[in-house]
Amino acid sequence: MIHPILTSRKRLAWFGACWLLLTGIAWFSIYPDLPPDALVPVLAHLAFHHFTLAVLLMGAWFGIRYLRPERQSWTLLLLNHSLYALILTALSVTLSEWMGPSLPIELRALKTLISILAYCTFVLYLNVQAYYETAIAVRKNEKELFESLKEAEMKVLRTQMDPHFLFNSLNSISTLTLIDPDKAHEMILKLSDFLRFSLEIGKTPQVPLSKEWDMCESYLAIEQIRFGDRLKIDFQRDPDVPDLLVPSLLLQTLFENAIKHGVQQSLEPEPIVCRMERLDQHVRIKIKNSRDPEAIAPKGSQTGLQNIRTRLQKLYEQPAWIDQDSDSHSFTIQLYLPI
Repeated sequence: MIHPILTSRKRLAWFGACWLLLTGIAWFSIYPDLPPDALVPVLAHLAFHHFTLAVLLMGAWFGIRYLRPERQSWTLLLLNHSLYALILTALSVTLSEWMGPSLPIELRALKTLISILAYCTFVLYLNVQAYYETAIAVRKNEKELFESLKEAEMKVLRTQMDPHFLFNSLNSISTLTLIDPDKAHEMILKLSDFLRFSLEIGKTPQVPLSKEWDMCESYLAIEQIRFGDRLKIDFQRDPDVPDLLVPSLLLQTLFENAIKHGVQQSLEPEPIVCRMERLDQHVRIKIKNSRDPEAIAPKGSQTGLQNIRTRLQKLYEQPAWIDQDSDSHSFTIQLYLPI
């Protein structure tokens, strides 16, 4: 263990200042009863006694540090502290007698009282300091454990999203190989580029919004091959929207959701509208897709949106949330990210 006083200049300075203050208080407490010729000798006597006691207490720490409630019973702990206090008091008073054995007898009683109180205060300080450092260490370990757990959970969430898109793309390629082999080949190349891109940014929990949108464009290019003229994207981004960090693979999941509920269920062109705008201290990302009211709504597990909600809770200290609204003609997702 590290000595709580000797290893810190600031604590050592405070320790010395406390003894100087104690010397002044003790001297002024008996000042009215002292003759003029005893003022300086008594002050020197008290200063030497306090210096001796301070040195003894700092040395006694090497033994006192083992006197802890978790190591000993309260009875044995009380007996050991009483023995330490008795020895330190006897040593400090005896050593300080060399400064002037002819001084008033009341001074010996004062030194004894000061020695006992100083020992009790020192032990209290050591215990408070030990418990404080333990609490700091526990909090640090909890924080590190929480960060590790959060990182592990984020990896699991991203892992759940990646295969979902991959399976859909492979199904599309399988269909195109029978209808249009050239488009199937083109889609394989774009899918390869997209997967390379997603693996790059998927290594980190957050990426710049501009980089996330670049990946979405790569994803939409793949889906454009699949759906042709049926897929139309209307995208607008306000110039005052900052390039803030967003959860990686976030927008791709939302566009995948829009395609699933819109274009995929209709034979007519179904536009997907994307708006990015700043609202006070948040950026709102709105993705709205129209859909055929006569089409059968696809059944989903809501895994993608639930993963997004979980990631927002874990990544942001400030409020971040996602709203969804739907009717027979449209499906809307609004994402609010703190700046």
